[in-house]
Amino acid sequence: MMKIVLLAFVIFSFTSEAYAEGLDTRPIGLVLDKKSCLDGKWSFFPLPDVDSVAASIEIINSVIDKNLGKKCKLNGLLLGGSITEETLPQLKLGLKVLKSRRNSGDPLGANTLWLDSPGGLIVEAMKIGDVIAENGINAIVTFRGHCYSACVFIYAAAKTRSTGMGDVGIHRPFASEISATSLSYSEYLKKYDALTPILKQYFSKYGVSPALVDSMNIVPSDEIKILTSGELNSYGLGFENVAAKEYDKARTIQICGQAYYDTHLAFHALIESCRKRFGISALDSKDEECWALARQAYPKYSDQFDACKAKKASQF
Repeated sequence: MMKIVLLAFVIFSFTSEAYAEGLDTRPIGLVLDKKSCLDGKWSFFPLPDVDSVAASIEIINSVIDKNLGKKCKLNGLLLGGSITEETLPQLKLGLKVLKSRRNSGDPLGANTLWLDSPGGLIVEAMKIGDVIAENGINAIVTFRGHCYSACVFIYAAAKTRSTGMGDVGIHRPFASEISATSLSYSEYLKKYDALTPILKQYFSKYGVSPALVDSMNIVPSDEIKILTSGELNSYGLGFENVAAKEYDKARTIQICGQAYYDTHLAFHALIESCRKRFGISALDSKDEECWALARQAYPKYSDQFDACKAKKASQF
């Protein structure tokens, strides 16, 4: 027990220094909920190296309990810095900690991966994308942050996506990004020729247009093309992940029935119609009036929604 306490103190001393410098060199950090954590001035908690003795949920939670309070909750994970071979193992560790301290009161941040990365290894980024897709993670680019190059592969796989006040940018994969060694020009071209269909297939399975890869390939690797909101939507990189949406639709109909799904669509269609009629958005304070109108028109929907949600959760 004394060793664990001493180790926790060492970890916390180290992370205190890391807070002062940002996320240090560690790619994954825990996003703290300032309301529930005792020291509201800290936003991120950098995770230890996965090969260190400190890389256990028990020790990490012990450090958080002692210094930030047992009620301290998490509003997601932060992926900052370059994407390397160490990023995925840290992400998996972070997901385990997040599951144990998720802020259930914040539906947006509780299951979110916040992104601020210049890119890195594409193969690793695709592995990370598959993991966050499997876990139904949302992606948001941090305020004034960016998601460039290989980071876009992670962004594409998220259940929902938002650039926030940040940027999403693309360019042609650089040789080091595909783990290439010294190549002749012809070998270099063959490498890209073999890589292109793999990248297109990856994007396609997440409802993103394969044409994105063609657009990437015409931008020099030492430049970045920032995608506009219109371009993001045209490539299928808008808020909704089409593949995730279709999967959820299929599960909902299979588990809860077509009649429920039809009511679900009608309920939300009425809300959208109300918003358009009064010229308001989901963030407007008057939006509650549209929800009230929908609940009045479909009084049984709320209970049906809760029942369906419980049924879907029980399937896993």
